[in-house]
Amino acid sequence: MGTDLDWLRAFEAVYGQRIRDNKCCATAVARMAGLQTPEGAPDLIRAKAIATFSRTGKVPDSLLGAPDRSPTAGPIGKRPKNVSAVEIQDLKEGKTVASKGQRIKTLEGLLAAAEVDPSVWVVTKSVINKWDGFIKTKSGKTRTVPLWQVKAWIARKPEFLKAPVQPVRHIPRKPSKPSKESTSTCVVIPDSQNGYRIHSQHKDRWEPIHDRRAWDLAVQLCQREQPEEIILLGDMLDLAPVGRWPIDNSVMGTTYTTMHELHWWIGQLRQAAPSARIRYLEGNHEHRIRRQLLDNMREMSGLRPVTDPDGPELVSIPRLLGLKDLDVEYIGGYPGAETWLWSKVRVLHGSTAKRGSGATVGSLIKDANASLIMGHIHRLELCGKTVTTAQGQATYYAMSPGCICRIDGVVPGSDPKRNWQQGLGIVRRTKRGKILMSLLPIAHGEMVHNGDLLSGSSRIEDIRKATGHKWL
Repeated sequence: MGTDLDWLRAFEAVYGQRIRDNKCCATAVARMAGLQTPEGAPDLIRAKAIATFSRTGKVPDSLLGAPDRSPTAGPIGKRPKNVSAVEIQDLKEGKTVASKGQRIKTLEGLLAAAEVDPSVWVVTKSVINKWDGFIKTKSGKTRTVPLWQVKAWIARKPEFLKAPVQPVRHIPRKPSKPSKESTSTCVVIPDSQNGYRIHSQHKDRWEPIHDRRAWDLAVQLCQREQPEEIILLGDMLDLAPVGRWPIDNSVMGTTYTTMHELHWWIGQLRQAAPSARIRYLEGNHEHRIRRQLLDNMREMSGLRPVTDPDGPELVSIPRLLGLKDLDVEYIGGYPGAETWLWSKVRVLHGSTAKRGSGATVGSLIKDANASLIMGHIHRLELCGKTVTTAQGQATYYAMSPGCICRIDGVVPGSDPKRNWQQGLGIVRRTKRGKILMSLLPIAHGEMVHNGDLLSGSSRIEDIRKATGHKWL
């Protein structure tokens, strides 16, 4: 009992008078002495024994040893100030660690006080609250002190977080091989606006308003790709002499020669890709001939030779260009002229032109329920839209491949400051039905295709020899 008496006397020296004067209950005595049961509740049995000793001086038989106090209780009967008790509670997944008081103010302090091993545990959530409490000083006055509640939820660290960090190893990629999946290809050729201006003083000097080097690049592309489809987007003729706008004399008398050269260029496409299906959409410039007939020679509109009643009209683009001889399909009816590529891509010349790069196809894709290709605007534009359908995600594209006419202000009605670009387009369909589009910009008669820099030629000697027009 020596240890018992020593402890009791030490406790009595500090708290005995208070217990006798205030007639403290067993719960209050248990708190003073830091007495708890294994379950954490106040140990009332030993507290009553201590109170009996304080009042009578007798050692109760029920006190069998010094009480089991928490490690933070401090010296017997004298709990230190500013102590924050740490409480740990087991959860289904992990633990909570919490404290209230003045000493622990941070998450780091809480984890250190609870001896949480950072190599085993990881904090998933934490809360820190602060408020003001009141205490009595030795003089009996009250004063406010800041108090903190710090609480953390911890879980066992996953095994992958325990693994040591290793330097990244750079492993070279194996050379890629192209997919064996077959694709179908279509080459898209935009507005060329074939035509000429005749020099006012040198009548034998005919300046083309179409870009022959860009035309030659279109032929080279068809040679290299061997596409299943070739689409001419319309406005392949300028036809300034039959337009409704005022013109100067430099374009008069050029229509016949213009038809000859355009026929030759389309023939070059046919020779480059003999098995390709070639479609030619009517644009607003081709429509000028029909409009002239309706406005000035209505009786001539719709006439066909008596020997060919099922063929093209007598005065029409297909007959004037001899498209039947080149096995080229002409799709008339501008502005409603359009066709479909693989039943997935809508192709039209177009009648809309918005201000600013990207604005036109951007406006068309908003309400589109399929991919589309258009000409007319002479700008390189490509954008996409992804939608969610019952079959999953679907991406639609809208493309304008620019033009292959000259962009230096020679085209009637234009000027060198126009926001025009030259280019060609390629559309591919995979075996699974996916549509892929790409633009091939042309700059100063040059274009890159499959990593090769291609240069266009004017082919002027070939044209003179083929057409007999030596003045070109």
